[in-house]
Amino acid sequence: MNNPYFPTKVGHLLVTWFGFGRVPIAPGTAGSLAAVPICWVLAEYVPLASKVVIAIGFTCIAILAAAQECYLKPEIKDPGFIVIDEVAGMLWATIGISTDWPAGWMSILAAFLLFRIFDVVKPYPAKFFDRASKTTPSWFRRGAHIVLDDVIAGFFAAFVVNALIFYGILT
Repeated sequence: MNNPYFPTKVGHLLVTWFGFGRVPIAPGTAGSLAAVPICWVLAEYVPLASKVVIAIGFTCIAILAAAQECYLKPEIKDPGFIVIDEVAGMLWATIGISTDWPAGWMSILAAFLLFRIFDVVKPYPAKFFDRASKTTPSWFRRGAHIVLDDVIAGFFAAFVVNALIFYGILT
């Protein structure tokens, strides 16, 4: 079994999110920034139920791409170049946001900042998935854990941003 899910070059383009994962300083932040235009378009034009379906589908693709990279490069225990998980996390972080001006930009900026904070701090259960991504012998589970710790960070960011919007702090 050479490439379980994607052709090698396609899988590598996906996990590095078209090269953003190769940025030498803070590739996770670069990957998160690369997701902002996508999040903006989804916030502007896509209803909530469709955004949830898109986020679920993208998360599944991210898991498969990260798992394939873990399969192809099992010696790398902490693959910092994998940033598709940041894109998935940002999709979840901005899930309830609309782009009504001026709150749209402020909400997306707040979601980005909160997502980065939660991604670094890794509150439970994100920390569990992060640790498991470095220790599990299963390449598929490693890929899933790499993505899921960012999805959890996205959930936390979405909760806080939507609470700020609900209470009128982000208006």
